Amino acid sequence: MPTFQNSTFNFSLDRPFGIYFDNYFVKAYTLVTGKNPNDFAFVRGVTPLSTRNEVVIALITYFAVIFGGQLLVKNLPVIKLKFIFQVHNLLLTLSSLALLVLFSEQLIPILFRNGIFYSVCNHNA
Repeated sequence: MPTFQNSTFNFSLDRPFGIYFDNYFVKAYTLVTGKNPNDFAFVRGVTPLSTRNEVVIALITYFAVIFGGQLLVKNLPVIKLKFIFQVHNLLLTLSSLALLVLFSEQLIPILFRNGIFYSVCNHNA
């Protein structure tokens, strides 16, 4: 597979963006949590929100906070939080972009080498 190389970037099928962002994600995640994301294993009853009871409790708490908070502030004056919401939306947008880049980095080589059927249906994908 031909590659384009210069001093900073190495574009290839395995590195569609020129650098491998997964390495930076692993370093940042390990720095923040102290755990390597490559060692993650889903264990029922150990992993957060892995049991039905935990999920039901989380949903009930979520709805209680949303609707309870709505009832509490219904008669209070309006609070202007435009800047906070803009920052919140910016952070959500940037994290969505990061996830898109990380997913694309993994999926592009699989799609080009093996096709869409393999990438969706094969256990090794």
